[in-house]
Amino acid sequence: MSSIWDSIKDKARVVGTAATVASQKTKLRTEILLIDRELKARQQAFGTQLYDYVSPLAKTPSFFASDDTLTTTLRPPLITAQREIAALEIKVERQKEFINEAIVKRKSAFPNPASNWQEKLSNAGKSTAMAGNETKLKTELSMFEVQVKAHKQQFGLDLYPTLENLEDTQGWLPTDREIRSIYDSCRKDSENIKLRKTMKQNELTALGGGNPEANNNSNNNQQTQKQQIQ
Repeated sequence: MSSIWDSIKDKARVVGTAATVASQKTKLRTEILLIDRELKARQQAFGTQLYDYVSPLAKTPSFFASDDTLTTTLRPPLITAQREIAALEIKVERQKEFINEAIVKRKSAFPNPASNWQEKLSNAGKSTAMAGNETKLKTELSMFEVQVKAHKQQFGLDLYPTLENLEDTQGWLPTDREIRSIYDSCRKDSENIKLRKTMKQNELTALGGGNPEANNNSNNNQQTQKQQIQ
């Protein structure tokens, strides 16, 4: 009887250990995913900060005539972002005008106070409808502003890998002091984030979880091969 119970306990211990390991793997994969998002967010913030600094400089004729490494590196992704943002900024300004007009219209809609309950009820209905229209206009304005920010963030995601590659392969760094400062700060933060990711990946590998990026690449290659066969 004792040997039976010992066997049951051993099996339970094995099952418990496997469950613990599986739980740790899931936790690590989740943490790696969050780290990837953190890295993306940091480089998006880099894009927003750099775009706000560079965009005014890019309005000068010399920006399009220069052929130095910094200008030729910045120019393609910046022009793409500027083109999209310019169209949105027109919408933003127009939307602000609509909002101001709606506010003026609401304030002037009731020049005289209501004298009875019917007028008060009517005024309340009109005021609510007008306020609802203002809210709708402000919501649309927020959407345009979010799209503007998204293009600035994409500018960072497009540009940062190029700057990183230039530094790693050619030892080149931005010659403009402010751009260099913005880039250096992002590079430092990005390296720290990548180091944390590597540590988590090593922990996962030690638990037998494999390399998530290698697994993803393998799955993508297999899917591509299947599509080619079909």
